[in-house]
Amino acid sequence: MPIPPVGTPDAREAASLTPPPRTAPSASATAGSNLTARERAEYHYVGRDLRNIGILTAIMAVLLLVAYFAFSALGLAG
Repeated sequence: MPIPPVGTPDAREAASLTPPPRTAPSASATAGSNLTARERAEYHYVGRDLRNIGILTAIMAVLLLVAYFAFSALGLAG
């Protein structure tokens, strides 16, 4: 079957039916990650933000426990 000329409806239809070529995973991608090096560099702040959220969560939990025991000791818990 001859290949239709570029730009014809038959050529566009044929191009849309062919699956995209498979590419091998990037060698720079880390195990368990689907991000490329560029994507990791673009989202460099996410790891830092998640660590900061974890630290703030721990601090808030400690402050909540301190407040609970302080209110209980002072007899202010109702």
